Amino acid sequence: MLIIGTLDMGRPIRLLLLAITLLVASIVSPARASDSRGVDLADYRGGLLIRNGQQTSCEVALIDGTSAFIAATCVTDGNGNIDTSASYQIYVDSRIDKLGARAPLLSSAITVHPRFDPSTFANNIAIIRYSLEPSKQWHINVAIARSEWEGSVYMRRRMNNMDKMDWASTSTGRKDMSDADCAKSYGLYGANNDDFKCTSDTAPRMMDSACGVPYGTYYSIMQDRAYLAGIYSHSVIDGDTLCSSKNAVHYYTLVSNYIAFAQKVLGRGVATMSTSNATPNSDSSYRMAAGSFFTPDGMRAFAGNEFAKGDDGTWQTANGPGDPSPLTAADQQQDNNDENKDDDNAATQTGITTSRSTSASRGRSSRTRTVSATGTLTDQDGADGPDATDAASAAADWIPHESQASALGNGVTGVNDSPGGDGHSKGRGGLTKGQVAAIVVCLVLFAIFATVGAFYGLRWYRRRKLSRWSPSAVQQILESHMVENEVGSAPHAKFELPSYRHHRDTALVAAGPH
Repeated sequence: MLIIGTLDMGRPIRLLLLAITLLVASIVSPARASDSRGVDLADYRGGLLIRNGQQTSCEVALIDGTSAFIAATCVTDGNGNIDTSASYQIYVDSRIDKLGARAPLLSSAITVHPRFDPSTFANNIAIIRYSLEPSKQWHINVAIARSEWEGSVYMRRRMNNMDKMDWASTSTGRKDMSDADCAKSYGLYGANNDDFKCTSDTAPRMMDSACGVPYGTYYSIMQDRAYLAGIYSHSVIDGDTLCSSKNAVHYYTLVSNYIAFAQKVLGRGVATMSTSNATPNSDSSYRMAAGSFFTPDGMRAFAGNEFAKGDDGTWQTANGPGDPSPLTAADQQQDNNDENKDDDNAATQTGITTSRSTSASRGRSSRTRTVSATGTLTDQDGADGPDATDAASAAADWIPHESQASALGNGVTGVNDSPGGDGHSKGRGGLTKGQVAAIVVCLVLFAIFATVGAFYGLRWYRRRKLSRWSPSAVQQILESHMVENEVGSAPHAKFELPSYRHHRDTALVAAGPH
């Protein structure tokens, strides 16, 4: 019976092995958001700009726990100056360590690129500094060599509940447009291929929007991992609003050429990532090459917070009041000669920055630029933006790429050393996602083989123990037990040794009766 019972354990063992196999599959290929190359996107840190207590569409490209890149159009007025009339906050998400955080953002902690041009959106970048609560040390790896990138991921983040810091699932897109197609809708692109990426994809509708909204940040794919590479700059549309546009193109400023600018402002290093050990541009005053802003006839560009409402109560991502009226060269010339203060005031009240739109009645919900019938802007050679001397004097000299290890501290050598920094992978010098999966698989396989080995070892031990009895001995024992069960136990003889002391009595007993 013992042997039969042991053999019956085979089915439970098979079920156990099946369960372990399913567990391994769930560990190696978890049901999480990923791109077509298998890049896990669920745990990548991201951040949002909050303006006057309201969520905006402006994402921040995090550098570390105290600084980030942001589009200058999100924090400036129509003239490219920092908008000090609004209050700002930064909210940061990270599902890998469940450490959501927030921080106030002071206008004095915003440094706009000195060559930011609000009329063309060239150098649409700014550096912000903050102190998150709760605080934790981490940093993000920034991709710097466009030639190494194997793919693209565009991301959009938002919160379901600001008070509880409840973040919604991250939306992603992967569609890239060619450089030639990107340049068709935005002339400045052709002169600055290394500074832009573009896509026609949008994230699903959100925040009561009537249509999809542009993604907030751009990541490049290298060796099956995603690395921060860019931030949303502006969109070019052929309608009066994004939702009425049928041929919208969205442009993203790549931050790689602005690493030195960030280091100069922050006075410390910025972690970078390159598979070929490339170094970032060391020019802290780098600016895009001059180029025409031209777009196809009748198209317009907008930037800033798409979630804010214009003075007509509509959103940039809401359906417009009607079909847009055609734009003429006369409209453009009038726009160039008129500063349109009413539009600027309306934008300031609603948290939007507007740069010389066609008229106040159009109710721009974000900064716009309109092209004439000839497809050119006559005022694109205007002011280059605020002077950079204040930012330069307030910051230490930028730190070269070779000195990043000492600048980052704690033995950092320019790669992410924290959970959730730019995903849950470590980069160079640490365990990658594939290595962690391999370790888990090895441990599980070891457990499986140990279980199977123990099972067969126990069965062998029991068989060996039984084989030590001969068949005749076993038969004799069984027959003995059968006799005992039928007639009871046989009487046992009692013997006593003879004693000299009672010799006579013993002899009589031995002789028996006479």
